[in-house]
Amino acid sequence: MFRNLRIRTKLSLMIAVPVFGMVIFSIYNANKDYTALQGLVQTQKLTALAVQVGELSHQIQKERGYTSGYLNAKGTKFREELAGQRAKVDREIEAVAGFLKTNEASVLLVKPSLDAAESAIAKLKETRTGIDSLQVTGAQAYTFYTGLINSYMDVVAAVATTSGKREVMRQATAYYSFVKAKEETGKERAALNAVLAADVLDQERLQRTMTILAAQQDYLDMFRKFASPQAIAAYEEKAKAPVFGKVEEIRGAVLSKGLSGHFGIPAENWFPVITEKIDSMKQVEDVLTTEILATAGRLAHDARLTLILSLVLAGVASLGTCLLGVFISLGITRPLSRMLGMLKDIAEGEGDLTRRLEVGRKDELGEVSTWFNRFIDNVHGIVSQLSRNTGQLSVS
Repeated sequence: MFRNLRIRTKLSLMIAVPVFGMVIFSIYNANKDYTALQGLVQTQKLTALAVQVGELSHQIQKERGYTSGYLNAKGTKFREELAGQRAKVDREIEAVAGFLKTNEASVLLVKPSLDAAESAIAKLKETRTGIDSLQVTGAQAYTFYTGLINSYMDVVAAVATTSGKREVMRQATAYYSFVKAKEETGKERAALNAVLAADVLDQERLQRTMTILAAQQDYLDMFRKFASPQAIAAYEEKAKAPVFGKVEEIRGAVLSKGLSGHFGIPAENWFPVITEKIDSMKQVEDVLTTEILATAGRLAHDARLTLILSLVLAGVASLGTCLLGVFISLGITRPLSRMLGMLKDIAEGEGDLTRRLEVGRKDELGEVSTWFNRFIDNVHGIVSQLSRNTGQLSVS
């Protein structure tokens, strides 16, 4: 089949096969790079969700704290602060809802955790009404808000485990560990606030406080294990602030007296101190959010550049191969066409025996052209000699 094809066709087929293979390979690589890019864009969206959920959790923590103070004071204190904090929580809820609406496809991996959180937040309005009317006890409010915060923390944990990039997973784990440590600090605020308000520490509250402190330390240890040196340094710097020492002092005074009670420390003194510590931890949390968002953005940017570079290189390689093939093909077929034309003219008796092929090439075609020219020289010589002999015979 192939022996009857023209040389130009054979050369075209010879070029087409590797070009086709290159195109297929390029499509495969481009698809792989595109899939990686889509995964990193999704990671970027999920980390942004984790940050927004973390901010919402922080605001809910503050609402829990003000609610505890409001209920302990039988509604005589923290009314304005609680109302203002509820407005902040509502704004964050709307922000998260807006984010989810515009990025629905990107958060499918954490949808079970989101559904659980949305189910919990649906009871917020009813719980607030019960708090305002003092129909909800401090313990009930604490349990509700803590469960609500934990449901959103589960979203952050889900984000940390779904990332396919080790660097993002490490930073997300550090972020999750730190916000959980901050959450345990918020629990400590509520727990000791109730203890100091009652001026009594029973066995149940003591056990709860010790559990909170142990969990707080565990999460901080995990944070130090996974966080970057810059994030750890940011926390250590904040931990040098006097407020951290003041919290330790009040906590130590409560635990040293233990079940005997009569601490002599007003709850009003404890709340602003521990709140200042939590606010300082929030600043470190902001460092972590900036870090993880920057990493996710950088990886997505790099993946986008890789995809573009892959497409450009594939296009250049394919075009270059085609152009090189055309150049080589013309370098073979053009001399052959000229040689064929001259042979055809000679065979038909109309050839110009003074014409010659170019012999500047060093390849096989150059050699063929050289020997072809010598052949024409010989033919030309024979024809010339015959012409001279014929002329002489005519004269004689």
